[in-house]
Amino acid sequence: MNVLTPAVEDLYEVFAAPRPAEVACCDHCVDPAKLEPFTSVPLRSLTAEQVGVFWLKSGTIGDEGFVRYLLPRFLELISTGEIDDFDSDYYLRLVTTGYPAWTTREQAAVVRYLRALWTAGLAGHVRIDVGHLLARLADTHDEVGGFLVELEGAPALLADYVRGLAVDEKRPGYVEQWLFGDGPLVALEKAALELPDPDGTYSYTHLMLEGLRVR
Repeated sequence: MNVLTPAVEDLYEVFAAPRPAEVACCDHCVDPAKLEPFTSVPLRSLTAEQVGVFWLKSGTIGDEGFVRYLLPRFLELISTGEIDDFDSDYYLRLVTTGYPAWTTREQAAVVRYLRALWTAGLAGHVRIDVGHLLARLADTHDEVGGFLVELEGAPALLADYVRGLAVDEKRPGYVEQWLFGDGPLVALEKAALELPDPDGTYSYTHLMLEGLRVR
């Protein structure tokens, strides 16, 4: 069983709500016909394209209750890759923005899902944007160092993330502390020495990180 499956089912149970009879919107900004699926199609049957209307018209459709209604479905679509890793951060931000006001049970379901998404992403079962997802994990966890240590076991994602960090001068403190520790450097050296690296990606990233550390 995919690690995300039980986490998604938990979301459907915890955030269960009746299908809305109508969805409030700005009638100057939104074609009401595009909202029809939200009131006529079962939540689990909404497609990524239909849910995407909400993203494209953010701020002009629905309210907090509508976000909570849609939440299990858009998180499920992220878990299946039907909402891609680029667009997913919009939806994940909606979740972590509402998170502080939710019940303990609702928060636990969200944390379980985010951890499962991270685990599945590291295993290559779903595409994730490491930086974005780490930021959302930081929104819901007091400590994210353990997630960064886990990243060291996924060399391709690690190398891609480190290369991005090398040109990003606005690194969060928890990332900065990890980046200049031994973990990522050792993991990249190990990957360069032990894994197929025809393009020299691991070696190049290892050298890049070494250079960054001596600046």
